[in-house]
Amino acid sequence: MLASEQRAAASQLYLDRNRPSFDNDDPFVACAISKDFLDQWRQFLRYPTRNVPPNSIVNAPLLCPHEKFVFNPECDEEMDGANEELCYVWQHEWNTLTQTYPYDHVITVTKSVTEGDVRELVTSPDVCTECCYARIQERAQHVENYRYGTIYVRKITKDHSEKDIEQALNDSASSKDGYSFDPDFQTPPDSKKPKLNRDSRNRRSSRHRKQRGEVSLTVGSTETLRDVKLQLMKSFSVMPMDQHLTLNGVPLSNNDATLITLGIKPGSLLLLQIDEPQGAISQDALPVSNAPEEGFKGTGLLGHL
Repeated sequence: MLASEQRAAASQLYLDRNRPSFDNDDPFVACAISKDFLDQWRQFLRYPTRNVPPNSIVNAPLLCPHEKFVFNPECDEEMDGANEELCYVWQHEWNTLTQTYPYDHVITVTKSVTEGDVRELVTSPDVCTECCYARIQERAQHVENYRYGTIYVRKITKDHSEKDIEQALNDSASSKDGYSFDPDFQTPPDSKKPKLNRDSRNRRSSRHRKQRGEVSLTVGSTETLRDVKLQLMKSFSVMPMDQHLTLNGVPLSNNDATLITLGIKPGSLLLLQIDEPQGAISQDALPVSNAPEEGFKGTGLLGHL
């Protein structure tokens, strides 16, 4: 099909709208597809005279050496890096694409709902639990040493209620859950591997949503707390000595400590409280003098005052 025909036939996919979601109650069949293919495909449809179309749909990188699916759809969407490697498309979108592009592997996820309102996900091929866990652990180790990670800092003011502060603390605590791993973890035997047919309502997105009064910073794991405060000085116009940062309710006071030693990882949310100026005198509180100003002495203006 021509680029215009492909865009018309798969407009929702081209615009990245109405994507399959495992969190609702609707049963469906979705297909996994390489994100590299989709990126190139969208570029081609956007500028067909400047870009070449993809040669084929290559899903082999989504499979492990055991020829099983290496991404568990029940997993947090960022924990295993699935959001960087693949996208899920509707069955009819897959059929549309494969009319034009050859493919190597078909990977499907079938979602159904049981009588007990429990969602079941069945993948074909099966998820390789061993390789999936290995990938998650590898990413956890990699995130310990990062160069361009994004963290978030939310300013807490006197106008925030106790409920607001409690919610901010909950957000800060949940921001670290994306990479929570047991260092002594060992792959369970086949008989103890978790099944996919659990309630998908427990599946959580770790994508951070910025709030009002919040900034994002790009930092590295070897930078110090002082470096973060210097960046915040530019954002909030507050000297580092007047900044008080907390992570998960724990005050961060060692300005020389590196971010990784403080437990600050990409996606972490820090809360910032600022020392307000004390003893400031307002203009209304200043005494008013009725005595004439020195500059008017010896002039005729004093007679009119």
